[in-house]
Amino acid sequence: MNIFVWRLITTILLLSIPLVTARWLYRRYGVPVALMSVGAITFVGAFIAQTILLTLLPAGLLSVPLVGGVAVGLIAGFTEIVTVSIGFQYLAKSTVTRPQGVMIGVGHALLPMLFVALTLTLTMLGQISEGSIGDSADAEIIAEPIVNLAPLAMHVSVSWLVLQTFLRNEAKWLFYGIVAVALTVGTEAFIREAAYEPELILVGWWIVAAVGFMFILSVVNDP
Repeated sequence: MNIFVWRLITTILLLSIPLVTARWLYRRYGVPVALMSVGAITFVGAFIAQTILLTLLPAGLLSVPLVGGVAVGLIAGFTEIVTVSIGFQYLAKSTVTRPQGVMIGVGHALLPMLFVALTLTLTMLGQISEGSIGDSADAEIIAEPIVNLAPLAMHVSVSWLVLQTFLRNEAKWLFYGIVAVALTVGTEAFIREAAYEPELILVGWWIVAAVGFMFILSVVNDP
């Protein structure tokens, strides 16, 4: 497929799916859209923490696929869960339902998706100015929509898992969340370093991960 058309489709999906989901939650369950701001704040906190911690690690360590995957996974797992927990504890104390937790997860996923959409938009504008919109999409371009959309499933599910800690007063749900994120992100990092052409493998991994997270979201019921 034409690279310009494929990136245009990817951009539209990145912008529309989280916003349509938020609108559906508002219309179907009356969940305040303002809860997305809690998720956005937790994303910023997690991103800053991850950037600092990854910067402190030796560059050579991250280049070793297995070691780097474990390190990246653990850092992502702990920072994501800790920041989301803080968000529930101090910014969304009244959150008690699955739709509310999902809305916060959508907000957490929205910022990186917007950033990718903006990056793709600028790239497409550059293609137009250079007259290169007729190029064919390679594997990396084809992988973009799945690799960038699938984390939405992870964040909404993890948000619901973390909320269980407060609803049930059981810390084990934080552990479940850390393991889920660490395994997902760590495996992605491992694939990127270990595979010669990781794009299609990443697509397969994120499809499996997204299905798994949606299953978790569906089976973990209200206490």
